[in-house]
Amino acid sequence: MRYKVKFDDHETYFFKLFSSIEKRLRGSCQKCMFPGCGGNAIGSHSQQDNGQLREIAEDQHVIALRRGVCPAPRQSISSHDIGMRPKKISIHKATVFKGFCNFHDTQLFLPIDTKPLVVDDIKQVYALHLRATSFELWSKRLVVGVLNTALQESHRDLGIIREMARIHGKFFKADIRYLWTPLWTESPEDMLRWKWSVLDKNIGVSLTSCINPLDDISFPVYMESYYDRSCDEYTHSRPSFSLTILPVGDKTHVILCWNKTDEMTVRPWVERMSSSKDMEKLLNECIFCKSEDFCMSPRLWDSLSDPDKERIVDNLNQHCSDDVPNIIRL
Repeated sequence: MRYKVKFDDHETYFFKLFSSIEKRLRGSCQKCMFPGCGGNAIGSHSQQDNGQLREIAEDQHVIALRRGVCPAPRQSISSHDIGMRPKKISIHKATVFKGFCNFHDTQLFLPIDTKPLVVDDIKQVYALHLRATSFELWSKRLVVGVLNTALQESHRDLGIIREMARIHGKFFKADIRYLWTPLWTESPEDMLRWKWSVLDKNIGVSLTSCINPLDDISFPVYMESYYDRSCDEYTHSRPSFSLTILPVGDKTHVILCWNKTDEMTVRPWVERMSSSKDMEKLLNECIFCKSEDFCMSPRLWDSLSDPDKERIVDNLNQHCSDDVPNIIRL
């Protein structure tokens, strides 16, 4: 099999080190992400197990990835594929992250967890965007934590890891300042722009994710343009838009939301929501090429051909979108 490769001792060492650190950090006590709250975070869901996941589940299970930090740093030190594959996971275990304490997790997401969806409702738009951004920032913080802990605990040559930790740390600092902090102003909706569409079918896929609108070539060029050498920091967050896909009955809500400061980079993606054909391409690319956060109906997964399944796996392992699978059809 292509994904069963033999790693050398150096690669195996780093893989085990990252895996061990990540497991430890995930299991550690973490504080609520609500600014100023000192409470302990609970196991929040980026996708509600009794909401959108139940709409596509079979026997309370969905097809999803066990998202982890290890693949990202590992790809920078190895040319081998890492073997991520979608698996059947309980809806109660899928998409869990330690985001907020029980009180804030309940209060912040009341508009979407306890009320029917209403197209363009600003409170629901904000809650959906906040949930996706919270999950993304939590994941990026975990990456930084794993890298910095590896630097402290390993005695091997960590030149590449040290550089990764430095860059990811600066990116994360900018994300907090320019993406996260503005979400907690008195009128955060003033900075948001969005496009909400409703599809006349349940597409069998659920998603809560932040998507990078740039490719691997344009992204570093874009970030370099915002690098201030005088203070050694970035003056803009990594560009992104949140994409929420919510199956409800025989409908699917698709909400794309972004910070107005990212208008120029996100606008081409928004325009792709104007027709069914373009929307179809948008969903397939975002879900299967630019995100690791999708959950899929087991029935839909089982209906796919082996080549389509391998296309999904290839994109997950290579983080590319050269061969977009045509899974979602409108």
